[in-house]
Amino acid sequence: MFGPALALYGAAFAVSTPVGGMLMMTIALGLSSCTAVGHSMLQHDIAPAHAGVLFAVGNMVATVPGIVGVLSSGWLLRAFEGDWAAPLSLSATFYVIGGVVWLVCARTTPVV
Repeated sequence: MFGPALALYGAAFAVSTPVGGMLMMTIALGLSSCTAVGHSMLQHDIAPAHAGVLFAVGNMVATVPGIVGVLSSGWLLRAFEGDWAAPLSLSATFYVIGGVVWLVCARTTPVV
């Protein structure tokens, strides 16, 4: 989760061309896709008998950021006069927070 955050911070602050921004966004998306494998398998590790229900509840909760993210990105773009640094850095900050929470809380020992 720290790789996508670095790429998003790079897209927000270190890149001055559209091609550079596209490259950083591509790197961020590619690295973000790599985290999906660990997330998908964790449910099977912590609750093998209830992995389907746990995955369904997680997916249900995960739709909320998709809805709120679009609204907040539009609001930030309007508030900062079209500057993409604000929504990109906010997204990168969420990646960093998620990475820290993952490192502190994630375990692979069965709970149920």
